[in-house]
Amino acid sequence: MTNRERFGRQCTLLGLRAPYSLDAGAEYLGILVDPRDVAKAVRGPKNDGLPLRKVAALLGTHDGVVASLIAAGHLASYRAVNSVNRCPQTLVAPQEIKRFKATYVSLHELAKKRRLYIGTMKSKLDAAGIQPAFDPKEVGATFYLRRTIGGLRLNRR
Repeated sequence: MTNRERFGRQCTLLGLRAPYSLDAGAEYLGILVDPRDVAKAVRGPKNDGLPLRKVAALLGTHDGVVASLIAAGHLASYRAVNSVNRCPQTLVAPQEIKRFKATYVSLHELAKKRRLYIGTMKSKLDAAGIQPAFDPKEVGATFYLRRTIGGLRLNRR
């Protein structure tokens, strides 16, 4: 197979048209293609889910906590093929993140909103008899049900 035939076949496989025709026996040093055309031909379908790193940023925690929440069944996830590198990855649906944030609040977030140290916030919650929603050792962070924190006054005093 000649270079000309190979070039024509590669363009056909990618769904591209050669920008010019090559004369028989002509040699070339490179091929000029539009990267957007190549990206369209190579990329798979886009996924709606968010990767674990983005989920961790949205929840204000780190990757390990998100992985633990998924493993413990507190955060629903699914596996899908990455549209760019075609490797399987774990994704979380945006609706699941909204549900989780509406149901749970982290100790870190509570302390930050009320401008308290985390230890002080934890002591106030313990004194009020409020228990974490999950075992902090299992998940790697402390989360509370928002409805149990709801009307509780835990100001700086």
